[in-house]
Amino acid sequence: PSMVQPALPHKILRMGDERRAAVPSFVLFAAGSASGALQTIAWHPLDLLKTRMQVQDARVGRLPVYNSLTDAARTILRSESWRGFFHGLAPNVLGSALAWGLQMSLYAQLKRAASSVSDEQGRPNASRNLACSLTAGGLTNFVVHPIFLVKVRMQLQVRPAAGVVGTGVAGVPEAENAYRHGLHAAQSIVKEEGLRGLYRGFAPSMMLVSHGAILLMSYDQLRAVFPSVL
Repeated sequence: PSMVQPALPHKILRMGDERRAAVPSFVLFAAGSASGALQTIAWHPLDLLKTRMQVQDARVGRLPVYNSLTDAARTILRSESWRGFFHGLAPNVLGSALAWGLQMSLYAQLKRAASSVSDEQGRPNASRNLACSLTAGGLTNFVVHPIFLVKVRMQLQVRPAAGVVGTGVAGVPEAENAYRHGLHAAQSIVKEEGLRGLYRGFAPSMMLVSHGAILLMSYDQLRAVFPSVL
């Protein structure tokens, strides 16, 4: 009989796990950044519509009153042209790319550090992975929160298209101190509100870190249960 023994399935899976665990942090950062940027570009118009509809309260103010999602889309297209759907795109892409890149790479590094001082032989630990993902998410949020705040401020800024007088049903003209771009918005916020202005809403945003943390932890746990699929 042949002296060469066939590789056992569990050994193949263990080898695959080791290769995945050895992925360099910069590769994870690049992969997370690229996927975050691409999905943000694709879904930014919907994100803008969501943001504008969330802040309106049926009173005439800086934004037109939208009666529905369709009405909001038509109003923006009519008064601000197609460009209106992409206000705040640059900071959104930057923030999403940094957020996913940082969180994925930090999560991997924290898991490696935690597993190096445990005796679990690489087996997934839900509570440990959740703690690592929450820590990675919190650190990431501290970095990217100001970027997303700038994104929201720019999304809420109505800039009429050329030749359009007033905007939407309220006929509100563009503000004289409109943000020209993301950097100008950040500089204006710091000048007018101080550095604390860039961290408005930071506490609830930290609570939302649990969203990405549960996602990463759940993926690791499911990968352990269904290794041939994930």
